[in-house]
Amino acid sequence: MSNAAASDADGLDKERVSVMVADVKDYSCLSNDHLEGFFTEVLSDIADTLDDYSTISQNSWGDGIIAFFPEESDAVECAFDIRRLFYNFSSNKYNLPDTDLDIRIALHTAWVWKGKNPVRSKSGFVGSDIALAARIEPIAIPNRIFATETFANLIPDPIKQSNKIEIDRLYATELAKGWGAEELCHIRREDMDEITEEELQKHHEEIKSEKDTDNSSIRNLLIESDDPDDKKRQ
Repeated sequence: MSNAAASDADGLDKERVSVMVADVKDYSCLSNDHLEGFFTEVLSDIADTLDDYSTISQNSWGDGIIAFFPEESDAVECAFDIRRLFYNFSSNKYNLPDTDLDIRIALHTAWVWKGKNPVRSKSGFVGSDIALAARIEPIAIPNRIFATETFANLIPDPIKQSNKIEIDRLYATELAKGWGAEELCHIRREDMDEITEEELQKHHEEIKSEKDTDNSSIRNLLIESDDPDDKKRQ
């Protein structure tokens, strides 16, 4: 499939890109003081990793990372390197509390619109398939690489063979924010463990349990108490 862009009348170009969306699990547990170290040190190492590959564009918001690549081979190898950074994460290296931060990574390839972002005054991308990658990331198992079948099928066979890449096909999985179900894949090296159906189901049950707990906490905060003393304590 060609990556050649097609222009429309409004000056936007349609271009095929691979998108990586990543997010750091337990980032919210860091104190305000520790966020400074994360911003200057951890993000710096992630940026150095991204710079080793031919990204078209990259950005971050807090602990969220998004990067666009012209080829699946660059995106998947970059994902492996970022995974390795967190798989071997050392709190002491970054002067962070004694906690292991984990990374959730999602990969997808799609046709998107490319043009100048009026707010940032820089080129940017827009398209519903970018949101698809962002809906996969929250349900990905930490320190594993999840991808759509579209992305996995476009990794060239010579790249898979030379880089010892294996693709595990997962059952249709419900994505975040009611996005619907999607056939997903787990991308790994040959020497990495596969994801079992039992492991995936357990993970999604944990996600559902956490979501139910969060919703219950929010609901309790919104319930108005008739006790004036309770209102003072809220």
